[in-house]
This record gives sequence, C-alpha cells and structure tokens, in this order.
Amino acid sequence: MTYGTLAARVGREGQHRLLGDPLDRVRGLCARLGVPDVAVMIVSKGALQDGTVEPSKAALEKHGGWPSLRKEQARVLAYDWESFLVRD
Repeated sequence: MTYGTLAARVGREGQHRLLGDPLDRVRGLCARLGVPDVAVMIVSKGALQDGTVEPSKAALEKHGGWPSLRKEQARVLAYDWESFLVRD
C-alpha cells in the first residue's frame, strides 16, 4: 500500500506526509503483540510502481538499514495473519 492510499483510506487524503506518528504507533503495537511490523509494507507510489517496495527513509532508519528492513518485510509476508486474532 502507498502512503497516499493509506492517507486517503483513513480520511486524510493528500496528507501522506503526516503518517509518521501513526505508523510509529502501529510499529509499537506490532512489537507489543509480537507480530511483524506491518508498517514496513507502506511504500511510496514510485517505489511500488518500479517494484522496489521501498518505504520512507525514516522507516529505513528505524529498522537500521536495508538488510533488517527487508528481513522484516519478509516476516510480514510469511506471517500467518489468518491465525492472528486481536481481542478486545
């Protein structure tokens, strides 16, 4: 998913540059729940179009570089999300 698509889906069309804090909250929630960081799958439109699937530079820095980030993206893709159930 692109930053722009996510912004539009949460009712903030055109405000994709303001997603840093909400995505950090998602990262924290994923860490607390012990699941892969789904925020690494939010990428720029250009990265999606050219197939590089690159998130923002800030996301890259938060994961400490490409090897760690690519590893986390692979974890997201391999995770059995159907078995995951969020309980209130």
